[in-house]
Amino acid sequence: MKRAVYLLGIVFLISILIITCVSAVDDTDKESPKISNVDVQNIGETWFIVDWETDEPAVGEVEWGLTDQYGNTEKEAGALATEHQLKVEGLTKNTNYYVRISATDAAGNTGYHSFELGTFPQGSESDGGSNTMFYVWVAVGTVVLIIIIIVIYEIVT
Repeated sequence: MKRAVYLLGIVFLISILIITCVSAVDDTDKESPKISNVDVQNIGETWFIVDWETDEPAVGEVEWGLTDQYGNTEKEAGALATEHQLKVEGLTKNTNYYVRISATDAAGNTGYHSFELGTFPQGSESDGGSNTMFYVWVAVGTVVLIIIIIVIYEIVT
């Protein structure tokens, strides 16, 4: 009887050990990072900047080319992050480009987002300040409008 209780105890402990090991293996990250909020900005004649976010920390990469086989790659330098930005350079004016963003998490899972850039460039060359004059004129116009309203108010009252 003592021997049977002893063997049951050993079987119970081995069962707990096996369940613990199997649970630890099943807890690995199997989900690829989800890429969202992709924004191509600051388009120049031979370059563009692309921003995106991931739902978990990851390292990003941008591939681009004249076909959906890409052929060129720009990788992020640095640590895992959820906000990403890369500058892609060396493009040809008036050319259609295929672009694929990838994000790889610490477990090695990779998520992808592909798009076509259309005829490049879609805007004029800029360093991010191409709309500066527009905003200056909007600000000046707003100030002038406020002054006119104040003057009219003073005349009426």
